[in-house]
Amino acid sequence: QGAEAGNYRRSGRPVPRNAPLRSPRAALAAFGWDEGISTSQARRFFDLAAASPVRQRLNLNTAPPAVLGAVLGIDALDLLQEFAAPFSAPYKEKADPARASRDIQKLPAIRSGATDMDMSLERSAHAGRLRFSTFRRGESIPLHVALPLLENMGLKVVTEREYLLKLRDAAIWIQDFELEAPTATPNPDVVSERFKECFRRTLRGEAENDAFNSFVLRADLDWREAALLRAFCKYVLQSRIPFSQSYIQEVLGRFPAFCTSLIEKFKARF
Repeated sequence: QGAEAGNYRRSGRPVPRNAPLRSPRAALAAFGWDEGISTSQARRFFDLAAASPVRQRLNLNTAPPAVLGAVLGIDALDLLQEFAAPFSAPYKEKADPARASRDIQKLPAIRSGATDMDMSLERSAHAGRLRFSTFRRGESIPLHVALPLLENMGLKVVTEREYLLKLRDAAIWIQDFELEAPTATPNPDVVSERFKECFRRTLRGEAENDAFNSFVLRADLDWREAALLRAFCKYVLQSRIPFSQSYIQEVLGRFPAFCTSLIEKFKARF
């Protein structure tokens, strides 16, 4: 794959592609992250690579970049040569190398049009918060669209940052939303997939944008099950009970276990 030839340049300084990675900092220099990077950040990047199934056969302090690329499951240097340079200074200030390596792997599919959007949900650097990131080609998500959608999922948007990547044939926007939950912070490892699917479906108009989407986090439902709970509510409202939909949502939100049991009963019967 051409991983043993050629140089990478950054600020006019060539970095041989087959140069040994004598230290985390030296390795990251080849990836364009050598300015102002701390030893702890460099070690996080290496820890990411060390999580590979082939870690027992790899000495990360002496492995050439081609081997590191194989460990990450990608031609890492080719990707980073293409995508790392357009990252802005504000992005590099906020993102450590481990995050950058994950973000970069999302970009080829977006640029090619294989997907219209990708997302990630991770723990924030701030205790008790989540960081939700979206990756879109062409334009970012308008705040008047994104904020109500996230708030209806039961989260408070603390900050929002945008980073524009200007590639040769596309512009890709990365948006970071710093989020707070009203009670215990959800574990992103557990809720990430169903959270992202609900966000995607609601953004496309395939799911309604109301507070029933908060049950994706509150009651461990997916977007379809939240829609079923919404349908239950609208059915009950046809009986002309003296309660509003927002009141019913609020009451159900106090009893997430009941909501989960209601969905399970429906599945068992139908």
